[in-house]
Amino acid sequence: MTNSQSKPESNQGLNSTRNPLLSFNIRPHNSLDERAVYKLMIFLAVVMAFPVFISSKLSLFIAIAPFYALTLILFFVMVKSNFRSRKYYETVTIWPNLIEINRYENNGDVRSWTANPFWTRVKLYPTNQKVENYLTLVSKGKEVELGSFLAPTERVQLKQKIETTISNI
Repeated sequence: MTNSQSKPESNQGLNSTRNPLLSFNIRPHNSLDERAVYKLMIFLAVVMAFPVFISSKLSLFIAIAPFYALTLILFFVMVKSNFRSRKYYETVTIWPNLIEINRYENNGDVRSWTANPFWTRVKLYPTNQKVENYLTLVSKGKEVELGSFLAPTERVQLKQKIETTISNI
């Protein structure tokens, strides 16, 4: 999670001119950057080609080459797909009179949800869900999932942070 400051934009007329009480971005964990992935691909290509170089037989190379190429191509395609999914993130901003959640999808779509913090409840479903510690915000009969890509312990910490901010309003 990273903190950021921004001015609220809402169609409800609840905007505050003050700085937000809490503002942060939630992003999925990315274990490797693009440069490290390319280094890994080069390493895999060398290691996979090692048996062919040792034997120096053309017949072995011809037998292995299609599988070798297919493996590297599939790995490259999966890595590129992973890089595209890194565009997904959520922003949470809380002012004294407004909570705003924006979900930025991989395809560029933005889904927004706003509510009054006074009427908003933070719910954590610890068990009997597909996801452990399923976190939602509820207001006006709508329930919005938050941080679905976070680890269960991170969702508990996020719940505590949001609840503390709302209770101090």
